[in-house]
Amino acid sequence: MCGGVRGVGAGGVVSSAYCLLYKLFTLKLTRNQVNSMINHKHSYVRGLAFLFLRYTQHPTTFWDWLDPYLDDEEEIDPRAGGGRPITIGDMCEQLLTRLDWYTTLFPRIPVVIMKEIEKKVEDRKGCYRCCKPRRIRPAGI
Repeated sequence: MCGGVRGVGAGGVVSSAYCLLYKLFTLKLTRNQVNSMINHKHSYVRGLAFLFLRYTQHPTTFWDWLDPYLDDEEEIDPRAGGGRPITIGDMCEQLLTRLDWYTTLFPRIPVVIMKEIEKKVEDRKGCYRCCKPRRIRPAGI
């Protein structure tokens, strides 16, 4: 019945997050308000802000918005107690590289922009692997 509607589960129930996202869409948030949400003390508010950005911003700006948060270690439970927690950084990476969020489809990103984003994510991971400090094991272990 509601299978093609974003944010509606298989049982036809709209999630609270998507109800709040709809409200945010109607408020016409300013850049400062979005930044305030991104830096909020509660991870749920931060997660909503990142979802809001993924739905409302032009794909060429996704990297600029989400890149500073790819290393964020704060945990969020995107399933509201029904799933395993992930970090905000992992959430941002998924928003950049995937076309769905728990079976809810995002607007498509043009192929050229998607390739640029994927390259930046891979370059960032490669740099992290080669630049991260190595743990030195004590002698005899």
